[in-house]
Amino acid sequence: MKNFPQEKYERIKAWIFEKYGKSPVQKSWIADILELMKHDKKNRRPDEINFTLLDDIGKININEQVDNELIIESLEEIIFE
Repeated sequence: MKNFPQEKYERIKAWIFEKYGKSPVQKSWIADILELMKHDKKNRRPDEINFTLLDDIGKININEQVDNELIIESLEEIIFE
């Protein structure tokens, strides 16, 4: 997370894992996930992936570009932890 408070992030992540369990996604799928993300309607160009990111609950940043390395790192943290 860019500016989102770490403590809140950890609490939300723990709640999601408790409620829904771990993801069945496999590490080998990450390249395909990234390719699909390029087709999201928020993206202005096919070579960039835009997100709506939280600074805090209720405080958003729209169309934030995130590089592939950070996306992969984030996916690995929430999927394979």
